[in-house]
Amino acid sequence: MMEKTPLPQSDTPSPRASRRLSLRESVFSLRESLASTFLPTSEAAAASQARTHERLRAAEERAREMEQLVERLKREAVAGPSATEAQLRILQLQYDSVRANSQTGPRPSAGLFKMSCATDLLFLLDATNSMRSYIDSAKEQICSIVTDINRSFFQEADVRVAIVAYRDHGDKKPRETLDFTTDTDAMFRFLNGVRATGGGDAAEDVLGALDAAMHTSWQQATRCVMHITDAPPHGRTLHDMEDRHDNYLVPSSEPHKLQHEDVIGRMVALKLNYVLMRINSHTDKMAFVFLQNYLAAAPDAKLLKTNKFYHDAVLLKANKLYVGAPTLKTASSTATTVKSTTSAQGGLHFNEVALGTQYSAMRHLVVSSVMASASRTAVRLSAASTAARSSRMSSGYTIKPSVSADPSLDAVREDDDEDEGDTDIKSAKLPPTQIDTIPPQWDVAGWLDTAEQFQAFSTDVTAAPGLLDRMLASDDHIRISTTELTVLRRQQPFAEGALRVAMYARTPESSNRLVVKAFKTDGKTLVDMAEEMRVQALCKAFVLEFNALAVGVDADNRSSSSSTSIDFTVVTCLQPKSATAAGTACLALEPLLEGTFVKYNSNCGGVSSDGIDTNASKSSKTDTTKSTNLTKSVKPAKTPKTPKPNHNTTAQAFSHFTFERSQGRFLICDLQGVGGVLTDPAVHTRDHTRFRLTDTNLNEEGFKLFFATHKCNILCERLRLQSSADMFITGPFVFRQDWPAADHQTGWSVCCANKLCGRIFRADDTRKTAPAFYWCTTCWPQLAATTQQVLCLAPGPQHGFAVSRFFYESQGQIRPRLCREHAVGPGSMPSDATVFSPPITPHRSGRSFFGARRS
Repeated sequence: MMEKTPLPQSDTPSPRASRRLSLRESVFSLRESLASTFLPTSEAAAASQARTHERLRAAEERAREMEQLVERLKREAVAGPSATEAQLRILQLQYDSVRANSQTGPRPSAGLFKMSCATDLLFLLDATNSMRSYIDSAKEQICSIVTDINRSFFQEADVRVAIVAYRDHGDKKPRETLDFTTDTDAMFRFLNGVRATGGGDAAEDVLGALDAAMHTSWQQATRCVMHITDAPPHGRTLHDMEDRHDNYLVPSSEPHKLQHEDVIGRMVALKLNYVLMRINSHTDKMAFVFLQNYLAAAPDAKLLKTNKFYHDAVLLKANKLYVGAPTLKTASSTATTVKSTTSAQGGLHFNEVALGTQYSAMRHLVVSSVMASASRTAVRLSAASTAARSSRMSSGYTIKPSVSADPSLDAVREDDDEDEGDTDIKSAKLPPTQIDTIPPQWDVAGWLDTAEQFQAFSTDVTAAPGLLDRMLASDDHIRISTTELTVLRRQQPFAEGALRVAMYARTPESSNRLVVKAFKTDGKTLVDMAEEMRVQALCKAFVLEFNALAVGVDADNRSSSSSTSIDFTVVTCLQPKSATAAGTACLALEPLLEGTFVKYNSNCGGVSSDGIDTNASKSSKTDTTKSTNLTKSVKPAKTPKTPKPNHNTTAQAFSHFTFERSQGRFLICDLQGVGGVLTDPAVHTRDHTRFRLTDTNLNEEGFKLFFATHKCNILCERLRLQSSADMFITGPFVFRQDWPAADHQTGWSVCCANKLCGRIFRADDTRKTAPAFYWCTTCWPQLAATTQQVLCLAPGPQHGFAVSRFFYESQGQIRPRLCREHAVGPGSMPSDATVFSPPITPHRSGRSFFGARRS
């Protein structure tokens, strides 16, 4: 057998071995790779955790930025109704107004004028020796007095006259009486038979004469006592003469035992208006004592300034130091936020007038006193008719009364016409409200301690050609808008009236001082207040024309603050968002008036005498002086200066202007306020379907009541007003036809664009923003003061734009959320030329300083 020889060994591996080795190396590498991935080292773990934390921090920072963005958007957002919701509110208001009009019966004012001017006039005449000339004067003028009264009442008056001529105890004829009669011949014969005799001591039997007067047959609605005497009654409490001049010095020691408190009390109960025709100072104390007993029923009773007790009477009234004084009060001199007392307008007429030795003045004094008394009667009769109407009032937003504050606080004067008949009763039943005695601290943060959200309703009045004519044609042209408004106010009222309380207020974006008025008990509904807002808007439209015309004709008064310019406050109705059901009572938001409140005229013909006929009285005094100094050389009389209009004469002329300008269809009256800024007006309409929800609209009866007492003044003449009282008798009415068109370029009046201000002033382009917004001196700087950068909500990089918070609040609009470059559609800033940018330094961004009006 052959032995095999071994083959020689080679250093090069075989192909199979090479493949095996390569595979082994790949597996090893894969193991290392997988190990480094799934089994990290401590360094890799730390790096990975750091990257994760970084991502978390970035996410948290982004979340914080988003939260900050959301909070900023919330702060910039302004709550407000959408256009659809606002339209639905207005439509609902229109529906409620139509339904209320249909449910409200016509005001029973027909015959009111005739009933008011039905007059019983009693002359209480001192018939002692010193009064002979006055008896003769009364005899000569009695027929003319009756004729004048009838003519003043457009021949619709039933006038009866009675006469009580009195002397003193112990005289042969202590008293002679003619009971009420319409026979002027009987009056003349009676006076012709009265002889001026007797008298004895200086005092006379005045109380006995007043007692006899009350036993005559009073029956007419207007009852007047005209007392003509130069001597006081018996009793040391009624005169300041020496004791020797009075045989019955001790009160109640006269034979009839009468006391003046009882006598005056019965006169008040009979609703007798009392006028003392002062001849000399001997009757001054009697007038003062009588006034004290009349004040509760005649709050506007007054004495002549020549009466030695005049200042005592002023203090007595101011401090309410008389029996039956009202408890209405205020914590400050701001007695302007609530209207004047009803009882002052519907109360009795007590007055002292100067007769002196001017016998011819008797006729004028008697007639004017009767007219003043009749206007008060009309107020009472109107109140009775108002009470007879079905009330739409329902319980709502009220203030709970609490313990009374200092009773010495001044009274707030209030005239809530819808409750004129029972104001005193209501105020007596309601406990007094605690008054905030802290002086206003407008600049102290937190002083306005209550913030509330309301649905706000206001009228839109913008000066424009034809505005007044459109409003006169239809109520549909008196636009009302709505928004949602935040109001900051004091929780505690600073003033209290018979029916309402007043609280200081302001809005978040404005420094304007406002007042919120809330009813103590049942208040006015939105429908009622909307009617009042429409009246106020109509007044604004009248004033826009009147001011331009009145200032234009008055060469001496061309500034916007002159006494020939007037204005009306704007009223915003606030409906609490928590109680918006139909019939819920609302609050009123108005500009705060500070100063002395004055009632210029009433809706029943009452007229303030302040500042009227002052020059006439001066000329009378001059004539008297000349007649008593005939032996002296008298210089030629100077031509009297033309009297300049004051706020009172302007108010009377404005009422006449509204009748003339409307061609006898409307008459604005019941004018009251501070200086030339007026509030709470009334409107009379010829169309009985217009403004029928207001309790002060007396229709044609109101026209007669106004013209029965109106005397045209210098402004009526300069305005060339042609309608007059005589036309109620002779007819037809004639009116001025050529009224100039509005021209803002020549100083025409405009309204401040702030809806919560609305102040009327002469157009001034230096305070104008596009397209035609005018701003008063108070509101103008607030546009810039409240400007801020807000975020634009358009997609893309974040950026802001400038918007005035005050502007959008003043317009009741939602602030824009898109800048002008991104503005598309509602709720954004329009791209047209409606940007509100006054002539000040532009914003650094180059964009408008103010936002634009929402289209």
